Amino acid sequence: MLIDNVALIKSKLPKLWQALEDNKDQFNVPDISIELAKNGLPNIKVQKDNRSYYIHSKYDPMNEADAFIQQFDDIESYEHVFFYGIGMGYHVEAFLKRYPKTYFTLYEPNPAMFYHYLEHRLMNDLPLKFMKNLYLEWTPNLAFSNMAHFLENFNERILFVPLGSYERIYPEKAKQFSDDFKRAMSGQRSSLGVGMRFEKHWTYNSIVNFEKVLETGHVIREKKEVFKNKPVLLVAAGPSLEDEIENLKMIKQNGLAYIISVGSAIKALLKNGIYPDAVSAYDPETGLEGLDVFQEVIEENISSIPLIFGSTLGFNTVNRYTGPLLHVFINQDTVSPFYLGMEQAGHSGGIVSDAPSIAIVTLEVLAKLGCNPIILVGQNLSFRNDQYYASGIQYLTRANAISESEKPDLVFVESVDGGTVSTSKNYVPIKENMELYISQMPHIEIINTTQGGALIKGTKFALLEQLISNRLKDKVVDEHWYEGSNTDYDKAYITSQAQLMDREYRNATKYMDTMVNVFRTMDKLATSNDANQMNKQFPIFDKNFKKLQSNHYFNVFIKPSVRVQMQMLQRVIPEVREQSDPLEKSRKVIQTFGKFIFECQRAIQLMDTEFKKLQSSLLAQSKVAQELKAK
Repeated sequence: MLIDNVALIKSKLPKLWQALEDNKDQFNVPDISIELAKNGLPNIKVQKDNRSYYIHSKYDPMNEADAFIQQFDDIESYEHVFFYGIGMGYHVEAFLKRYPKTYFTLYEPNPAMFYHYLEHRLMNDLPLKFMKNLYLEWTPNLAFSNMAHFLENFNERILFVPLGSYERIYPEKAKQFSDDFKRAMSGQRSSLGVGMRFEKHWTYNSIVNFEKVLETGHVIREKKEVFKNKPVLLVAAGPSLEDEIENLKMIKQNGLAYIISVGSAIKALLKNGIYPDAVSAYDPETGLEGLDVFQEVIEENISSIPLIFGSTLGFNTVNRYTGPLLHVFINQDTVSPFYLGMEQAGHSGGIVSDAPSIAIVTLEVLAKLGCNPIILVGQNLSFRNDQYYASGIQYLTRANAISESEKPDLVFVESVDGGTVSTSKNYVPIKENMELYISQMPHIEIINTTQGGALIKGTKFALLEQLISNRLKDKVVDEHWYEGSNTDYDKAYITSQAQLMDREYRNATKYMDTMVNVFRTMDKLATSNDANQMNKQFPIFDKNFKKLQSNHYFNVFIKPSVRVQMQMLQRVIPEVREQSDPLEKSRKVIQTFGKFIFECQRAIQLMDTEFKKLQSSLLAQSKVAQELKAK
């Protein structure tokens, strides 16, 4: 290895040096060697399938690299470049020479090639101050974790640049990585979009719903004995649901299995006179969208269908639902675990993960209840006769049929019968997410009865009528299963937490007010170019920002409400810290942290009334309890 590269890696990239030391055995690969190009520059030669391949041009690698980057235009619209395949780095150098202030990441799937690079080229020839990451794929299973780490730390517009020779020499591996990377980027954008859309709803709903939590039972904690080893039907709203109406009526009439309805399925069931044993919901929408699903239940004042609600469910749905309520905690809820303590909130596996679909959330709840088998009904995750939903499900705001404009974007996946079915790009990640959950439940039998639906790995297909004939023969349902006492949470602990939160609320607002004053001072000093006075402001700001980050009110209420903005802030903090010029640093602090603190204050304003109402209620209950105890 070149001595300059050794010195640079040891001083600037010590973790990389350790990885190189630990994996020396991967560098001596007989099929990969160095051969000089016609103009004398080092090139990498690969022997594969009795053929010789070259990573770069055999004649002039630099000229080839210049031609390679011509294909990329509109570079200004991207904020980060991800190079897949480093080789000898000629294309990377040419790219960054043309666009010198571009942030970039290097990814090398073959460590032996990277070692040859270090033997013959200087890393210092790259603008390393703009390099954010360098990944080496020591083992195949590192590809996914490397990708996840990268996307976890970036939400900018990313340009993916694969080295063409890698795509020719290792076509399957390169294509797999490219497809996975694009899919992961899409998922990350989707996750970011979900966060932007719901971050404030999750916290706001958790505040408003908390008193309902205290008034109801936790379904997993209280009802395990009811459901343990009992068959349960998880009924979704797919087009195939309409095929099973008569079978569902028989199961309901004879109590052969518990029927749990998710999403819009309740509409089709009620239209056919079937009252499920429970409905499950977690949608954080606070407006009419959430209420629309339960419109018939509320309008007909049906009081015999219990609702298992996630603690982040839209508060309007929780408040207006006419049947009995049971709760479960969603991991997006930071309010309940604070007031109850993690030991109480997480008791018996009481916290379930947020997911792209209520069916997946409910699947986790049923697994934790010990239900076995879990039988999927109407879980198409695909279209049939261009239908989104089963017949009988109608919404004023959306059609039940695919529009002509949507058809070009349809994709095809394997069906339960070995053929293919059409589905949307939105359904594919839901299917993959459900398969991931199922893979973590090997002890539970999951049967998919959805005729014409997408194949869901980890399930086995069976017709529902066959299950009725062969397995669902005895009555197992207790029609009053939901009755009983509420969960007895520790009231004294809740009181002490409410008192603590009162103090933390006052402190958090004080820290933010101080930081806003620092911003104003910095702004004034910038006009007078007073660098000495400016340097005195940074410690004041740092001290208060650190205090804010360890503050309970910030971590329970504000941070979850601005999680996307916090994520974006974390990515620019190193850049702000590296700035040595006081005036330029103050400008960056005001621009980045100032915007963040403003978003925090907006979040406080949004939830302040409900937060104070909850605090007042919890502290008042404590006062009443103390007075009764004194008497």
